[in-house]
Amino acid sequence: MKNQLKTPILLILFNRPDCTAQVLDAVRSVQPKSLYIAIDGPRKENGEDMRACQRVKELIETIDWKCDVKTRIRKENLGCKYGPVDAIRWFFQHVNEGIILEDDIIPDMSFFYFCQGLLEKYRYDTHIGLISGDNFIHNYTGRYSYFFSKYSQTNGWATWRRVWKLYDIHIKRWPEMKKAHLLDKLFPNIWTRVYWTLIFDAVYNNEIQSAWDYQWTFSSWVHGLFSIMPKTNLIRNIGFGRKDATHTKRINWISRIPVIPMKFPLVHPEQKVVDPAFDELLQKRMYILWKELVMNPYRKWRTFL
Repeated sequence: MKNQLKTPILLILFNRPDCTAQVLDAVRSVQPKSLYIAIDGPRKENGEDMRACQRVKELIETIDWKCDVKTRIRKENLGCKYGPVDAIRWFFQHVNEGIILEDDIIPDMSFFYFCQGLLEKYRYDTHIGLISGDNFIHNYTGRYSYFFSKYSQTNGWATWRRVWKLYDIHIKRWPEMKKAHLLDKLFPNIWTRVYWTLIFDAVYNNEIQSAWDYQWTFSSWVHGLFSIMPKTNLIRNIGFGRKDATHTKRINWISRIPVIPMKFPLVHPEQKVVDPAFDELLQKRMYILWKELVMNPYRKWRTFL
């Protein structure tokens, strides 16, 4: 498992050199042959941003293994919606498949080889959309190394160019899919359908202005794609409880989920079917309706200011 990683890795960075140093240490443990680094630009008239972004750039010079390094360093700030999308689009202009990490995601070494093996296994399987590194229902396990889900978790993940081509940041097909009752076909629970209707309405109307991943979920559901979830949680998110965080300023239960290395060789599921019990738990713990009912009118009010 300790062979040099063949799979390309994309690092999406900004202005957190302390986090960047940690994710680089994790990447160093597998010494990938190909590393793509995208750094968003500093916000206007923010001297602290400029200094922090410069320190992040300097960390690239600490890469001390034989590696083909490509960089995309933005002068302007694209933000946490368009920045990751620009980086991923650039990545897949050069590679057919790869692993994607943001600066606050610290994976266990086994995560990289888990992704590499499954990227190869499902390379031509048009039912699979992504391979996730996280399992937020950490006490939910089984006899297989991974299972399938409707949900697209992107806290350390991997995918293929063929899937990225389906992505639309503006979810232009949402009105059509809403009229066709897409969510009714996916979810028997009315409250789950209410939650995702509110989310996709807000994304489509640009009321949610700082997210790119809801759009990935929408794309997966439109095209009938499954996600692969590991049996054990393989990543640690160090972005919680930071003043410089956009969405995770407070520490919560996700940041305390233990990391448990994946065991090899992988035990593959006998059938390619979604695990409904896992998905129900994930919806209840991650996508909470009452919070969205509070946020939805606030976003509409803010949009009209």
